[in-house]
Amino acid sequence: MAKYKLSIIVPVYNEEQDIVNNLRKISREVLKLKADIGLFIVNDGSTDNTRILLGKLENKLNFFLINQNNKGYGGAIKIGAKKAFEQGYDYGLFMDSDLTNPPEFIKDFLNLITSGYDIIKADRFLKKSNMSEVPFKRRMFSIGANFVASLSFRLGIRDYTNGFRAINLKKFLSMKLKENHFPIIMEEMYYVKKFNLKITNITTTLKSRLEGSKKSSFEYDIKTLTSYLKYCIMSIK
Repeated sequence: MAKYKLSIIVPVYNEEQDIVNNLRKISREVLKLKADIGLFIVNDGSTDNTRILLGKLENKLNFFLINQNNKGYGGAIKIGAKKAFEQGYDYGLFMDSDLTNPPEFIKDFLNLITSGYDIIKADRFLKKSNMSEVPFKRRMFSIGANFVASLSFRLGIRDYTNGFRAINLKKFLSMKLKENHFPIIMEEMYYVKKFNLKITNITTTLKSRLEGSKKSSFEYDIKTLTSYLKYCIMSIK
């Protein structure tokens, strides 16, 4: 059985309140797994104290720190994937810095990357999954958006918009991804279908941000929804 190296790529923007504790939690989970896992933190042009905090933490937690001007979520994961691939990692696991993607699910991705899948998506709609902590309005938007995506892509999964996923970095970097913000998730799925990549999913729990934390940068605004719909239409054959 082939052995693959997994990188965890975490984009960060203005998370000074929680970033130290959250990265410690991710690092503790990684240490438990005793596997060849690299942690790549992309500071996407933070304007608060995030960069300073990450600089102090870098050597203590042994992660790769990438500082760049603000390019958005898509721009951050693209540079993170590129750097991880250059360091010899085969897969990239994208997860949010606010731990709405719980670190305890890292092991489930790790268990599947040796099975030859190109992309592994965390699926909030599987029977044992849970997103009860997510605000009702956002849940309804997610259900509606993924219903449309399921009809369009027809890849055998139900959660297309979830950003918690692991992907073969060589395949990811071969995609001509243009999006620099959250629609990159749907643009990526367009290429998954176009390239006929092997996909599977895992159960997950989607958490809400801690009380008092910075508001999430993600919003289902008209621009985002229009971009999502564009890739749904493009995927129909």
